[in-house]
Amino acid sequence: MKTMVLALSVLLCWVCGAAAACPGESATAVLDYYAAAYSEQNSAALDTLYSADYAWLIVVPPRADIIDRARTLNAARKMLEAPDVQSATLTFGGDYSVVRGREQGTWRIENVVATLDVKLAPDSEHGFAGEVVSACETLYVREVGEDPVLFEIYREVTFEGIGCGREE
Repeated sequence: MKTMVLALSVLLCWVCGAAAACPGESATAVLDYYAAAYSEQNSAALDTLYSADYAWLIVVPPRADIIDRARTLNAARKMLEAPDVQSATLTFGGDYSVVRGREQGTWRIENVVATLDVKLAPDSEHGFAGEVVSACETLYVREVGEDPVLFEIYREVTFEGIGCGREE
C-alpha cells in the first residue's frame, strides 16, 4: 500500500510540473519522493521537489560550496539520464529528527544519513561498476499548499565526513 501511495505521489508531482511540490502528510514525505525520483531515474521529479530558491550547500571542512538550483538539476539530469547508468538508488536513514523551523510551515530534517548508490553498465567507458557514497544531511522543507498539503525542499546541506554521529 505504501508503495502505491508513493507511486501516486510521484505521479502527481510529475504531472503538476515545475511549480508543483511533493504531496504528503508531513515534511518527511520529501524523503520518499526524493528516493523515488532517483530509483526511477526521473530528473523531472527533482524539478518539482526543489523550490525556485533551492540551494545545495556542501560542507567539507574547512570550506563550503553553494550550488544553485540550475546547476544541481543539470548535474542530476546528466547522471540520471546517462546511457551507461543502470540504476541509481538514494536512501535516507540514520537517527534523524524533524525540527520545526522559525517561519511557520517550515521544518529541518536533521542528521539524515543519505546514501547514493549508482550502478553502471558492465561495458561502461568509465572502467568501474559504479559508486556508493554516504554523507550526513540536513534538508530544509517548507509547506507550499493546503489542499492537498504540498512540501518542497528549499535548502539542502551536505556534511561530508562529519555529522550524523561521525568523528569530526
